[in-house]
Amino acid sequence: MVKTSNLLLPWEKLAQEGKLAEAVIEYVKGYDYVSLAELTRNLQPYMETKGDFIWRIDGNVLLWANASFEFLDLITSLVDSGQLYLEPCPPLVYFIDGLALTFPVAKKPPAKGYKTPHWLPVCLRVAGKNVKGGQKSCQKAS
Repeated sequence: MVKTSNLLLPWEKLAQEGKLAEAVIEYVKGYDYVSLAELTRNLQPYMETKGDFIWRIDGNVLLWANASFEFLDLITSLVDSGQLYLEPCPPLVYFIDGLALTFPVAKKPPAKGYKTPHWLPVCLRVAGKNVKGGQKSCQKAS
């Protein structure tokens, strides 16, 4: 069932107009502590969110996987610009949202980093004044 424009939430209206960056910011403002699973699911009608790319930081620490380049580029751009920031969250958030990665959870990275991929579950939040952006690193899954 397609929603008519007068029944859309503000973020949905922006997304429908192709203003995806603004839509994501509005979504995160409205819901706060937004998992990448939740955002993947809710942006799917407006853009391809699933694909073969991985959001990786610090070598073997993964933030998200099986995503489209466009989706990760959008999210990492908003984080890198300081408009959104990432906050670690319990893996349970992702299980509740119905989509979690199957890698071991990154809890306390060793000084030399993990030897195998580990998942760091994070939620998106709207950045405040003294919050710096993240590190942009999208890679094609091998």
